[in-house]
Amino acid sequence: MRSKNIRWVVILGVATVAAVLLFQLTWLSRAFRMKHQENTQEVSLALIAVARNMATFMGTTFPNENPVVRVSPTYFIVNINDVIEPGVLDHFLSTEFSHRGISFAYEYAIYDCATDQMVYAGTSAHPVEGEFSHDAEKFPQKPEFTYYFGINFPDLPRETSRDLRLWFFSSVLLGLALIFFGYAIFVIFRQKRLSEVQRDFVNAMTHEFKTPLATLKIASEVLQDPALADQGDRLAQYGGIIAGQVQQLESHVNRILEVARIDRRRMELRREEVSVEDVLRELAPQFRIRAEAAGGGLTIDLRCPGYRLMADPVHFRGVLHNLLDNAVKFATVRPQVVLSCHTAATAYILEVRDNGPGIPPSERRRVFRKHYRVPEGRVQSHRGFGLGLFYVARVVKAHRWRIGIDQAPEGGARIRIMIPTQGR
Repeated sequence: MRSKNIRWVVILGVATVAAVLLFQLTWLSRAFRMKHQENTQEVSLALIAVARNMATFMGTTFPNENPVVRVSPTYFIVNINDVIEPGVLDHFLSTEFSHRGISFAYEYAIYDCATDQMVYAGTSAHPVEGEFSHDAEKFPQKPEFTYYFGINFPDLPRETSRDLRLWFFSSVLLGLALIFFGYAIFVIFRQKRLSEVQRDFVNAMTHEFKTPLATLKIASEVLQDPALADQGDRLAQYGGIIAGQVQQLESHVNRILEVARIDRRRMELRREEVSVEDVLRELAPQFRIRAEAAGGGLTIDLRCPGYRLMADPVHFRGVLHNLLDNAVKFATVRPQVVLSCHTAATAYILEVRDNGPGIPPSERRRVFRKHYRVPEGRVQSHRGFGLGLFYVARVVKAHRWRIGIDQAPEGGARIRIMIPTQGR
């Protein structure tokens, strides 16, 4: 399936699941409000019945207006036209709530006209008789009533939620399904990307090996010609071609094996004192020849003469070799490569820059990944394995140096390696 089609499928799938989850949460919120309203109405009807039963028991007139006032979502005040006895009130409350199947925990207090205070009377589990404690904050008063009691249901919202626990559970499952779906999409895209990287690596490896093999085949066919036996110059020429192509194949194989070895275990460094100037001058000729053959050149700018550092000489040469190889390979028709070394406040800086197409800012952090190649510009004419900068980054990290990429003044890429002056 094409990437564009996959993206659309993913977008539609995520939108559908998100819409279902949003609908579920909206319905759950509405169901909670309706259930809470239902419970509140059931409590109000029970309290009205309690007020009516108490009026009948005490021989008083039942109020014409609704005696129940809801002060807060959990607190109600019930108007009674006579002095309230705690034991009688507790009896009618427990009886009426039991009759209606209301199992919510509650606590109640009775207004005392003499002290103008709400006196704590008891709870659904432990009714209290005799001395009552005062708790005005829990039981607010109602000045327009004379005889009344207040009742609080602290667990009413929790009981409402408990009634909807099945729907809460289903919402949680749906949320987990959405998370799993997102993770599955992430894994699919990652596997797709790995598959593309593997395919590109195989294609690149085929391309890089096919050219020297074809050259070797042609050279071997020419050498099989009996007429060439007496032509020493041509034999030497084709022998040199074969040796060069074998060396190129060996270089490819060694690079792949080296990266594979690095992946298997931690990179082992054999540090020793290395002269940066000697290494640069050792590597420069072969790349200067390549650059000049393409109509360009290689410039060495050493502003840290005599600089020596503690590094693994093999890996250090490999780093500079890869950076110079990329600079020459990916430069323009006439490659101009600059290799420099200079000092900063707290570090020595090795710098390689070219006049090629450069690396887009969005790709600069990705080019250090294994097998990753910039999808445009720099890779269209040169395939490569996508291993060079990965190897460079691993070596730099193992030495505890730093590496960065930005745009060179010439318009190409500039790669800097910062080596701290302390512990170098």
